[in-house]
Formats: sequence, structure tokens, C-alpha cells
Amino acid sequence: MTSTGTISSGKPSGAHEAYNRALLLREGGQQEQARLLLEESLASEPGHFESLRLLGLVYADLDLLQQAVEWIASAIELSPQSAQAHLDLGTVMCRLGQLSAGLECFDQAVRLDPAAAEPLFLRGNTWFEMKQWQQAATNFAAAVMLQPGFVQAHNNLGLAWCQLGEFGSALETFAVAIALEPGRAELHSNQGVAYYGLSDYEQAVACYKQAITPGARRCSCPQQPR
Repeated sequence: MTSTGTISSGKPSGAHEAYNRALLLREGGQQEQARLLLEESLASEPGHFESLRLLGLVYADLDLLQQAVEWIASAIELSPQSAQAHLDLGTVMCRLGQLSAGLECFDQAVRLDPAAAEPLFLRGNTWFEMKQWQQAATNFAAAVMLQPGFVQAHNNLGLAWCQLGEFGSALETFAVAIALEPGRAELHSNQGVAYYGLSDYEQAVACYKQAITPGARRCSCPQQPR
């Protein structure tokens, strides 16, 4: 799930204090306590945008996705110009399997924050899941143009090129990703897939061996095409 922002400072209201405490609880894995605190705070101050949004994220953490949608949508009603809230809602909609609705949310986030890479990346992931490889590649390519060090976007772009049969382009993309993060096992494995697609089996085997080299780091990041 996407980030929640920084903890508020200064002289916070009761809702801000509850938000700050709930943010720390969530970061500490205490979602249920965060949920109770936020719901109690919102009962007295129902118009606190960050608390509404954070409560939606907490419900998503708890896999109560329909409730998550309702709370995040309430936050968007208060602050429709929040690109991050639209990203949050899109992410939950995709988890619900409502990919078209998720795309609409990501489209809105792109419109609101066209200089940000994350909305394009998430939109690319959704197109990838819908097996629309060209649209996925277009969005991943735009994401890495905005954020050249975005390793996962490079990786996913390479995977989209593979699906399109553009194995040469995939190799170039994986090479960039590996240069940025050489110890990441999945990048070498995916590079092997591209070499295999070019019938360069010797290089493919070399990449697969590199991927299983002791010390190669497996990625625990969920932000990749499924």
C-alpha cells in the first residue's frame, strides 16, 4: 500500500494527535489498535482528511477491502485534488479485482500529479494484469523517464517487452535495472528469460546461474506484474 505522509508537527488538534498516534501504531503492525483510535477520533471530528485516508489504509491492511474503499472515498470527497488518495483507492480497487475502476483512479492521479512516477507505474501494473502489454510498456517507460532510478519500473518494463516479443529491448531495460541494483536475483532471472526468447541459451543459463548465486537478494516488493 502507498505511503501516508509525514507525521504532523506544531500544535495539533485532537484529530491530528490521534492521526499521529495511529500512524505509529500502523507502522508498528498494530492495525487493530490504529483502527479503534481512528474511528474514535473520527466520531468527534469526521472531517479530518488524513484520518479518513489512514483508516482506509488500515482496513486494507486488515484485508477488509470494501470498508477500505468506503473510507478512502470519503477522504476523496473532502479533498478531491489528493493524487495520493486516488492512488490508494485505485490500489484497493485492483485488489478487489476491479481493474477498470482501478485504472480510472490511476488516471485521475496522473492528471493531478503528472510529474510523479508512481501513478504511471501503478497504471502500468494494472494494464499488465489486463494483458495489455503495449499500454503497460508505455506507462512503465514514462515512469522511468520521470524517475530513472526506479528499478522496479525498469524491471516491469522489461517484462512487458518480453510479452511483446521485443527481447532486444527487454535486454537493454534489464541491463539498466541490473546496473542500478546488481545484487537483485529477479533481474538476472528476467534477463535470462529475454536471452531465452532470443534463443541465446548459453547466456540465458549464465543469467539463471547468476540469479541463484549465494548472496543474490530476492525481492520482497509486491509491486510487480502478477
